[in-house]
Amino acid sequence: MRSALIVAEISLSVVLLMGAGLLMRSFMNMRHAALGFDANGVVTMRVTLPQQKYPTADAMIAFFEELIHRAETLPRVSAVAMASQLPPSGFFSSQIEIEGVPAAGTTLPTANTTIASLGYFQALRIPVLRGRTFTTQDLPSGPLRIVVNSTLAARYFGEREPIGARMRVVGRGGPGPWGEIIGVVGDARNNGAAAPVRPEAFIAMEQGRDAWNQLFLIARGSGDASALVAPMRAAVASIDPEQPVYNIQTLDEGVALSSFQQRISALLLGIFAGVALVLAAVGIYGVMSYAVSTRTREIGVRMAVGAERGDVLRLVLTQVARLALAGLVIGVALVLLAGSLLRNLLYGVEPSDPLTLALVTTALGTVALIAGWVPAWRASRVNPIQALRYE
Repeated sequence: MRSALIVAEISLSVVLLMGAGLLMRSFMNMRHAALGFDANGVVTMRVTLPQQKYPTADAMIAFFEELIHRAETLPRVSAVAMASQLPPSGFFSSQIEIEGVPAAGTTLPTANTTIASLGYFQALRIPVLRGRTFTTQDLPSGPLRIVVNSTLAARYFGEREPIGARMRVVGRGGPGPWGEIIGVVGDARNNGAAAPVRPEAFIAMEQGRDAWNQLFLIARGSGDASALVAPMRAAVASIDPEQPVYNIQTLDEGVALSSFQQRISALLLGIFAGVALVLAAVGIYGVMSYAVSTRTREIGVRMAVGAERGDVLRLVLTQVARLALAGLVIGVALVLLAGSLLRNLLYGVEPSDPLTLALVTTALGTVALIAGWVPAWRASRVNPIQALRYE
């Protein structure tokens, strides 16, 4: 029963330590992952125009264009844009139809659909891979222009050239107008910092084909991004003093928030793993101390017939090592079996990561041997005469 208790403690400690180690490595990978955009120095805020005051698409677009113009003239502001959503979290998606590409099955493919102003890609520093982005030549009266990300081009066009192809958004009211793809941009993390990039299509705000009354104001500046909040508020108030802004945050804060679940999971599992490590050490020490005390007479007999102190030390430590090894093997097996449960929380690391596995087993094995060393050392110092008299 004592041996089973030690093995169980070590096994559970392995599971908790492995989980904590994997989540910590995953979180570190996310912090250093390429986002596909530059979040440094960018502040964002949301603007919702009341439809009673801005009833038409022309009125909404005129407000947003004037806001961009005034914000661009502010000191320390290098780029300004408006968009219906922005990375790292894209929450608007629609079905899309690509001319000449048949739908797989009975449903059309889906993609994030983003209304973006002319300077959107410059403000977030999203690279242009092929073609071009929106310009002042893309007039409201002209043909609809669409920019897609690399994931959409690769998934739905394959080896075909997407530039010049036609696609349209299919909403609840039916298919929208056909638009021409004019450019392919790099992938930006639009589904969270740890999730795969989703296909995304961008439609020019200035063309007014899909006017929104709710857009994000995106401003890039030098120095502290939060210092741009007051000037941006003032720019909005200079156009409409009654127009509020909300959901204010820097883009760095948005990136950190997108990995909040992984960070909290790593922190909680780290705390539980630390507690488990301490309990395992205390448990091994207590159980082995009791086990050695019950073998005091046996140890005295061994030493009386010629056993050296080193022999007694090895005897006890060998017992601890066997129990620790059994616990480690069972714990590792449990981690491998439960790997699929952790996989959805991990980024850039596998549940069976050999480095994390080696570090955890080495650390826990060392703790077990240190915890068993004290009773082993005490046993090796037993006086044979006193041990033979021990009851």
